Amino acid sequence: MSNIVYFKFIKEHLNNVKEVENIILNEKLSNNKIKEVLRILRESNYDVNILFCIVNHYYKNNNLDIINNDIINKIKNDKTIAIMYYFIACNYEIDNDKVNMEKYLLMSSDYTFSLASNNLGVYYIMLKDYNKAEIFFKKAIDLNNHEAIHNLIKYYFLTKKDDILKEFLLNYYYENPCVKILYFMGLYYQIVEKNDELMKKYYLEAINVNHCESMNNLAKYYEINKDYSNMLKYYLMAITHNNINSMIGLASYYYKIEDIDKMKILCDKIIKIDINNHLGWSLLGRYYHKTNNIPMAIKCFQKSITLGNYFVYSDLCYLYFMKEKYDDCIKFANLAVLNKIANGYIYMALCYDKKNNYNKALEFANLAIDKKLKYGYLYLAKYYLCNKLNLNLCKKNMSLFLNYSSTINEFIIYRLENIFTKEILYNLFTIVSTNNPLINEYLIENSDNKN
Repeated sequence: MSNIVYFKFIKEHLNNVKEVENIILNEKLSNNKIKEVLRILRESNYDVNILFCIVNHYYKNNNLDIINNDIINKIKNDKTIAIMYYFIACNYEIDNDKVNMEKYLLMSSDYTFSLASNNLGVYYIMLKDYNKAEIFFKKAIDLNNHEAIHNLIKYYFLTKKDDILKEFLLNYYYENPCVKILYFMGLYYQIVEKNDELMKKYYLEAINVNHCESMNNLAKYYEINKDYSNMLKYYLMAITHNNINSMIGLASYYYKIEDIDKMKILCDKIIKIDINNHLGWSLLGRYYHKTNNIPMAIKCFQKSITLGNYFVYSDLCYLYFMKEKYDDCIKFANLAVLNKIANGYIYMALCYDKKNNYNKALEFANLAIDKKLKYGYLYLAKYYLCNKLNLNLCKKNMSLFLNYSSTINEFIIYRLENIFTKEILYNLFTIVSTNNPLINEYLIENSDNKN
């Protein structure tokens, strides 16, 4: 294939980057022929799609020196150089080589490429190097990168710079009230100022232009406030736009109220849209656990783990604990701990308790407390109560547990009931008083379990 014909052939397929890449790789062109093609491409200012394919070709052949020495040195256009460096960084990111990824993003950013600056901001957030993150987000914003505006807003939320955040949001709201700014305004009034009326105002403005995350957040707000009619309204509204977060939220709600047929429909829909959605697989695992299809439950939980959701080790621990397979539970609890899921310590404490090895149980409960896991205190309170050892220590540990009770939800209470029994959980909750409305409601509903 001549250079000119080859170039025209690529130009005809520019809308399919993968196809262009395959053409380059399958032709197995010599470096000299690639250089000739590049000369022709340079004359046409390097279409971005072709740049992507060129970088991939040399990256996969482990020959970036050709790009750095023979190509970039001959390019006069700064933007073209910036894009080349950016694509190299993307390849290093795929290979999880963060050092070289950062190196080439910095090189691309030096050529005022806003995507590189924005990506550096995101990278430095992950490293918790917040000063650098702010610098690069602002650099990208100066280059009119709108995603960097949204990322800087998230940064202000994360670092709790509330005054700066509010001023920044209001400025953009009055200058350019785009849907994302409306959403962030709603989020600000929801979690910072806790102003329900203004929260609803901005979310509804965003919903008027079909912003799904605003629908989802409003649905969650109504769920927390037990306005289930409005919860369903906004979850279902978002789901009509295939919003996976709302599918997950509504499937979790159906699980909680044991409407598992509707839960299964949503789980199947989540996985059909995104087969690699780890939350979809974990929810499907809970469905199969609920219907006592244990092999399928385990399969779904393990699929979720392979997709990086190590919290599902807790589901596997719970499954084996409820089946009284304590050795299997301990095995997965150890895997949970190895993957920095502190719940594993609690399940080890519970299993050794069942095995009457109280020294081991207390050891793991205290390890949970060392990891700042509040359920360690709950286990200790249960231990002192059920073994009738020391009521004062029971009260002390229950008080320490309830200091964190704002994080308790109905799903957690459901699991605690099954682990401890309703009677024991009720007695634990009555040992000391609490202002937690969910716990107090639970006590009223289960007063017949009182000893």
